Amino acid sequence: MKPKLFINFGLPKTSSTNLQKNFYPFIKNVNYLGRTQGGGLDGNSEIFKELNMYIEGGEHTKFSNNRIEELKQEFRKNLKNRINLISMENWAFPYQRNVQSNKIEIVSQFEKLARLKKFVENLDVEFSFFVVHRNPVDGIISLFVTAQNRIEKIFGPEYLRFKKFLLKYENKDNDYENIKLLFDVYNIKKIKEIFYDINLKIFHYDDIKNNPEKFINDFYSYLELKTDYSLLKSIKTKTGASPLKKENYFAKTPSYLFVLLKKLMTKYLKDRIK
Repeated sequence: MKPKLFINFGLPKTSSTNLQKNFYPFIKNVNYLGRTQGGGLDGNSEIFKELNMYIEGGEHTKFSNNRIEELKQEFRKNLKNRINLISMENWAFPYQRNVQSNKIEIVSQFEKLARLKKFVENLDVEFSFFVVHRNPVDGIISLFVTAQNRIEKIFGPEYLRFKKFLLKYENKDNDYENIKLLFDVYNIKKIKEIFYDINLKIFHYDDIKNNPEKFINDFYSYLELKTDYSLLKSIKTKTGASPLKKENYFAKTPSYLFVLLKKLMTKYLKDRIK
């Protein structure tokens, strides 16, 4: 019997850190190969680090055809259980730190997802992709807060003000395509175009946040396993919440200005995110 591989490619700000740290590694009878939390990628296996390097791509990342085939064979050998699971939210995020050059770079998430799909299709295993989706308005604001250091290095410190960043996107200036990548992170329609011939299972962030019992039931059903409610408390854990700070949104506690901005920008974003 072929092993089954379940692949979660994010999305960012959808409780990915929590699930990777407190849930996925502890599901009984499941071989978790995905990202572990705590210190970047240092705690991950070498095969995962190399797979991540290949999927993320980038200007300084080159893989020969022979090395890609070797990587597939090595990864296939690590699928030791009937059910195997991998998770990495950076594959759905365009502004990344290159693990080789340590520099911030822009790589389209859609290019990364296409590489991921091609890699998995040639593993000779049963596979399924799944994603946790979130309301784009809330998700983008939260993601902007988390990614501010990268945004500053790519676009400049003046674009740490969310309204200015939005105007840069709306004006369609020279950086429009790169700016648009962030606004497309939660664009499920475009994501589905990558996986057009493959079933893509969609879970909902609101269930994790407000109805974890439903999420855990749905997830175990997806894996075709009996629900283990002992992990329910783990799902409720909050990990990696966005830091906020007044004008540039850095502070560790939510500010009145951020809450006000969120209210003001909700309709504005809804009218512009397609």
